[in-house]
Amino acid sequence: MKLTWIVLFLTALAAQAEYYPLHVGNQWVYRSPFGSHLVEVERAAVFGGQEYRLLRGAIGGDVWLRMGEGGRLYAYDPETRTETLRAAFETPAGGEYVTGGDCGGRAVVESNDGEHDSPVGRIFRAFVVRYAAGNCADAGLEREVFAPWIGLVEARAITIAGPRLYELIYARLGSVTVVSAPEVSFGLTLDRHLYDPGATLAARITLRHSQPEPLHIVFSSSQVFDLVIRDEQGREVYRWSDGKAFLTVIREIDFAAGEKNWTVDVPLAKLPAGDYTAEAWLATTVPRRYAATVSFTVRDP
Repeated sequence: MKLTWIVLFLTALAAQAEYYPLHVGNQWVYRSPFGSHLVEVERAAVFGGQEYRLLRGAIGGDVWLRMGEGGRLYAYDPETRTETLRAAFETPAGGEYVTGGDCGGRAVVESNDGEHDSPVGRIFRAFVVRYAAGNCADAGLEREVFAPWIGLVEARAITIAGPRLYELIYARLGSVTVVSAPEVSFGLTLDRHLYDPGATLAARITLRHSQPEPLHIVFSSSQVFDLVIRDEQGREVYRWSDGKAFLTVIREIDFAAGEKNWTVDVPLAKLPAGDYTAEAWLATTVPRRYAATVSFTVRDP
């Protein structure tokens, strides 16, 4: 799913952009020549009267960050108990600032209101900064691109093995998937993880894809999906398709980019207290090509 960047652009006209949202739980996934790289805001802590957020998996290593007034991003080192400047997003194009840390150095802002094409779409009001060689000849950052309300979307790092490019392909900010590169996903969502005896489980089965080509799926009958529930011993205690009739005809369907959802309500009145597993899949000719599993518990009366 590519973000409609125009919405962000219009919003940015009325408010100061936040170039690194540091809310706990925010996640970014980057693509590099060596595979995927996950970065997450893991937790908050207070040092010297200031609240910082731990950015786990940050390019260059884990780091404690806080956003200060005026769009300045600061990093804190718990070992030395010192704070250094990480970025100055208020700096105009052509301006400079000096970053701290072991490999810190001069940063030159190439643009603070430009456009940048990335795997997740076109970014408006991109903040682009290039770093001069710092104290570490074979380590550090060469260039970074930030998007308003998204965070870091591209980084070029210098390593002893040569340059390394990181490109954002997925971002989840708060409870919302904000951006992603073209992809395919299949999932099962339950409305709760803990149910009272006799309650009804509400399940949602979701097929999502954002690729330019249609997703070609072959079904073995008129049945589209199925859902089963198993107890702790793996015994099947519920199957959605039981008692239902389907036409035995091969069907080929091309799904255009977007999202398809199917819902199932499962009465739990006959299930005793215990742990269970719900599994859903598409009823394709090749079994379990699209499948997902979620666990839940029925509590004691």
